Amino acid sequence: MNKDEKAEQQYTKVDSHLFPREEEVDISHELYRTYHFPNNEKVKVNEPKTIIVTEHSHRITDKNGSNHHILNIDKCLRVIFKVRDGEKNWFIQKTSTGRERLTEDS
Repeated sequence: MNKDEKAEQQYTKVDSHLFPREEEVDISHELYRTYHFPNNEKVKVNEPKTIIVTEHSHRITDKNGSNHHILNIDKCLRVIFKVRDGEKNWFIQKTSTGRERLTEDS
């Protein structure tokens, strides 16, 4: 996998358990994140600052203070995001037991 491919990770499933529920988490290391839904529907948030994950949605605040509420997150097919240069990249890794965990990649 080359550097650009590592910087842009794709998930085949959105797992809300990767972020603590109902807590604001800093995601300002991301340049953007794009949510892909059925029927080629996409929602892109540029310069995300924070995310709050709930059972069925993601609430994102961008660097300008605009709020984006991504509903029906359980229907999301994948999330694509790109981290800023020099920032650690994280991705979902399957363990030997089939569970998923968050892993950092430099």
